[in-house]
Amino acid sequence: MTAGTPAAGRRDRLLSIVMSYESVADESAFVLGSVVIGLLATAFGAGAPLSATGLLAPAFVVAFAFHRTAALPRHRAAAAGTEPAAVRSLLRLRIVILPLGMFLGGAFFGSTLTALTLFMRDRGLELSTGIV
Repeated sequence: MTAGTPAAGRRDRLLSIVMSYESVADESAFVLGSVVIGLLATAFGAGAPLSATGLLAPAFVVAFAFHRTAALPRHRAAAAGTEPAAVRSLLRLRIVILPLGMFLGGAFFGSTLTALTLFMRDRGLELSTGIV
């Protein structure tokens, strides 16, 4: 979406703004989505979040697929006739560290949720774990 911006300095700034927005929107959806799921399950039963997802997911997937920005622009390297990088270039430390960090972050949150679930179960409130 930023490829059509003429000035390189403006394109970099616009790309930075877009990526910042995406990060905030992603994290907000992650946090607020959990709250909404917990409230739906508490108010209407365990099947309510699944039913809502069954209705919303296809609608948003189709809307995303047919969005006007779905057409991919030609990659600059392909246009210039250069070869893509070899797969072994993905095994550099500065690349491998990213999925490792994501894995460790997931392990942290997963273990915290497991401990919280056990804590809530001991108090007879296991179904309220998502809200807590």
